[in-house]
Amino acid sequence: MNCWRSVEVSCNQLSSAAFVDVQLKKFSQISATFYTSGLYNASSKASQDCFQSTTSHDCSRDLQSKSVQKRLNEWIKNSLHCRDSAFVMVIDDYGHCRVQTCGSRDFPSPIHAGNLDQWAAIFEDSAHIFYKNIPKELQQCVAKVFGENYLPNLPVSLHAVENSNGNALIAILCIYHSTSETSENISNGISNVHELSGDELEQIRLAGSMIRIAVSMEQQKSRTKLNGFILTLLKNVFSNLENMAQLVQSIIKDAKKLIPSEDCSLYLIDNDSNELVAEVVEMDEKNEEYLKEIRFPMNEGIVGQVAVSGEMQNIQRDGSPSTNVDKPAQPLIASNSCSEQEDTVPDPLQQRMKKLHFRNMLCFAVKDKKNVIAVIQLLNKIGTDGFTSHDQQLAELLSSYCAISISHCLLFKRLQEANRRTHVASELMMYHTQKIAEEDVLRLSLCPVPAPSSFSQDFLSFFYSPRELSVRDTHMACLAMFYDLGYAHKFRIKRRKLSRFLLLVEKGYRDVPYHNWYHAFTVTHFCYLMLKTIPELRQHLTDVRCMCLLVACLCHDIDHRGTTNSFQVQSKTALAQLYSSEGSVLECHHFAQTMCILNIEECNIFAELPATLYQTILDNIRDIILATDLAQHLRIRPEFIEMVESGLQRGNPRHVYILLSVLMTACDLSDQMKPWKMSKNVAAKVYKEFFSQGDLEKAMGNRPVEMMDRDRADVLKLQIDFLDGIALPLYKHLSRLFPALLPVYQTGYQNRQCYVAMQKIIMSNSSNSSSNRYDIDMLFNADIERQVEEMIQSATDNDSFQEATTTNTTNLLSVLWISICGISTWRLSTAITTISVIFWLWRLGQ
Repeated sequence: MNCWRSVEVSCNQLSSAAFVDVQLKKFSQISATFYTSGLYNASSKASQDCFQSTTSHDCSRDLQSKSVQKRLNEWIKNSLHCRDSAFVMVIDDYGHCRVQTCGSRDFPSPIHAGNLDQWAAIFEDSAHIFYKNIPKELQQCVAKVFGENYLPNLPVSLHAVENSNGNALIAILCIYHSTSETSENISNGISNVHELSGDELEQIRLAGSMIRIAVSMEQQKSRTKLNGFILTLLKNVFSNLENMAQLVQSIIKDAKKLIPSEDCSLYLIDNDSNELVAEVVEMDEKNEEYLKEIRFPMNEGIVGQVAVSGEMQNIQRDGSPSTNVDKPAQPLIASNSCSEQEDTVPDPLQQRMKKLHFRNMLCFAVKDKKNVIAVIQLLNKIGTDGFTSHDQQLAELLSSYCAISISHCLLFKRLQEANRRTHVASELMMYHTQKIAEEDVLRLSLCPVPAPSSFSQDFLSFFYSPRELSVRDTHMACLAMFYDLGYAHKFRIKRRKLSRFLLLVEKGYRDVPYHNWYHAFTVTHFCYLMLKTIPELRQHLTDVRCMCLLVACLCHDIDHRGTTNSFQVQSKTALAQLYSSEGSVLECHHFAQTMCILNIEECNIFAELPATLYQTILDNIRDIILATDLAQHLRIRPEFIEMVESGLQRGNPRHVYILLSVLMTACDLSDQMKPWKMSKNVAAKVYKEFFSQGDLEKAMGNRPVEMMDRDRADVLKLQIDFLDGIALPLYKHLSRLFPALLPVYQTGYQNRQCYVAMQKIIMSNSSNSSSNRYDIDMLFNADIERQVEEMIQSATDNDSFQEATTTNTTNLLSVLWISICGISTWRLSTAITTISVIFWLWRLGQ
C-alpha cells in the first residue's frame, strides 16, 4: 500500500491545477499497481475488470468527493456483494461528521453522524469494528443512513479511513452486509456479521485510499478557492481605499461567492451616533441603481446583538433544530434584521427580506484589535437548509480580512481628511500673513466703551444702514453692543480677549463683493436691534442663547470665498472634500474657522465659563451658523409656519431651535429689508459676487445657472422672486410672533413694489441700452431711480386718498347706525330729518 501513500502525499504537495492533471494519469495506473502487488488472484478477474473499467475511469473523470463516494459505493456493493455502503465524512476542522450519500443516492440534506472525537475513541484499538460495538447515539445515526429503524444489532461493519500520514480520521466507511437471518433474530440482538476475509479488507483499504485522494482534491480546491478569494479581497483593499461604498459592495459580492447565499448586507458602526449604517441599492425613476444610506439603532435586533456582543449568530426562520450545526438554531425574533418595532417602518431592507422569503441567517461581527467595526449578515444559504459549521469557519476568516480592508479604508479616509485640513490651513495661513496690530488691540481695550447711539442718532433703528461706519468704528460698535446688552459682564468676558476676538473675526473675512466684514457687521447690528427692542424675544430665549445668536451673526460667514456650496462641490475643492459629507460645505467651514479663533487662548471669550456651559455655547453657535444655509431654512420652514399657527411654546427645545434658526436667517437677509436705496445697492453687490462665480464657471468650461450668468440673469425678476419666495414670507410670519418687526416686513414689501415699478420702466424704455434688465448698473441709474420714486409716490398718494375717503365714509355710516339705534328716544320727524342730513353728507363724501 506504500504506492497509494506516495500518490496521496504527492497530491497534497501539488497546486490545484497540477493536481487535476496528475489524477488523470495516476488513476489509470492505480489498478495495474494494485494487481501487480499480488493482492488479487486470477479467480477475481471479474472484480478486477469491474474496478478497472468502471471505478478507476469514472473517478478519474470526476474527482468531487460526492461523486467518488457514489462510484465507490457501487463498486463495494458489486465486489463485496453487500446491500449498501456509505461514508461518514469529517467535513471541517471542528470535527463535525456528515453523511452525504448512501449507495448512489444523495440525501436532500446531509445527515448528522456524531463528531470526530467520538469516532476516534471507537477506532483507537482497531480499524474495523461492528455496529453492535458502537454507542447507541451513533447506532441511531447509522440506522438512519441506511433507512432502518433503530435496532441494537444490524449487519453493519465500520472501517476507519485515515489521512495520508495515518494519524487522523478523515472518513468512516459503513457497509451494510447481506444476511439471511430473519428480522426477528436481528431485532432480538442475535444477528452477527461474518468475519471479513483478507481480500475484502484490502478492497476496503483500496476504497479508503481513493476517498483520501478525493478528500485531498476537495481540500486543495477549497484552499485554492479560498486563496483566490483572499487575493481578490486584498486587491479590493488597495483598489477601493478611496471609496467606502465601493469597498462595501465589493465585500458583499465576494462574501456571497465564498458562502453561497441569496443576499448579503454589511452594516458599518457609527460610534458617534451609536447606530448601524447600511448601504442599500435602490432604483431611481430612470431604473438606475444608486446607494441609499439606512440607519438603525445599534442595540436592537439580531444585527444589534451581534454588534454589541461580537458573537456569531446562526439562525433558522422557524427556530427548528438545524441539521447543519450541533446545537439547535435560535428562533428569529423578527421578520427583518433589526427589531420588531421596525415592522411599521417603510424599510428597504425589510421589503427586500420579504421578497427573499427569508429562511435562515448567518450574522457575524467584523472586529479590529479592540472593537466591532461592522456586522455582516448573510441570508438564505444556497444548496443546504441552513448555514453549516464550515460556513461559520469561512465567516470567521472573511471577518478578519474584512477588518483589514475596512480599517485601511477608514484610515485612508482620515489621512485624506488630514491632508485636506492641512491644505485649507496652509491656504488660510497664506491669506492671513499679517498679525493684528497691537495698537488696535490697545485702542479697543483701553478706550471708554461708547454708547451705541453715539455712532448715529438712528443707530437703534431697523432702517439704519451700519455700512456707513468706517472699519475702525465697526470694531468699537461691536464692543459697544456686547456691553450694552450686558453679555460682557454676565459671562465674564475679558475686554482684551473680546477686543482680540473681534479684530481676528474681522480679519477672517475676505475682500469679496458681498460676503465680507460689512455683511457680518450688518447682520450682527440687526440681531442687536432685535435683542434690544423686542422684550418678548428674551422671554423665549435665555441670555446664553441670545449671546450665542449674537456671536454666530459675527462669525457666520468667516472666510467666505464668494462662491456657493454647489460650486464648491462641483469643483471638488478642498473644502468640499472635507465637509461635503455633512451637507453644508461653507457653513461647516465657517464654524470650523470660528472654533479656530476661539481655540486661541488670547481670543477665547468663553474661557472663564464652566466646561458644560462652554460646550453648550459651542453647540448652539454651531447649530445657528449651519442654519444660515438656505436649504436648511427651506427644510424647517413648514415647521416654523406650524409653530406660528399653533403658538410658540416656551421651553420646547424644538421650538427654541427653530426660533434661533429663523432669527439667524432673518438677520442674514436684513439688508433686503432696509429702505430701497440701501437695499438695491446691496443687491448689486450680491449679483456682482454671483457673476464673478459665473465667469469662473465659464472659464472652467461649465454653464452657470441663470442667476450666476451676467448674460442671462434678469436681476429684477430674480429680486422679486427672492423676496416673494424667501424673504417676505419669513418676515411676515416673524411679525406675527413679534409685532415690532411689522415695519420691517412693510419696508421689504415696499422694496418689492419698487422693483416691480423699475421692471415696468425698463420694459417701457427697452431701447435705452443703459436700462438693460440684464445689467446690474441699472440699479445705480439715477434717472430710473427718480422715475421709480415718482411712480411709488403717485401710487402712495392715491392709496392715501382712498384710505381717507374710506375712513370718512366709515365714520358717517357709524353716525347713521348710532342714530338708527337711538330712534326710540326721538320724535319720528326729528329722526327722519337727521337721517336725511346724514345721507346727504355721506353722498357728499363719496
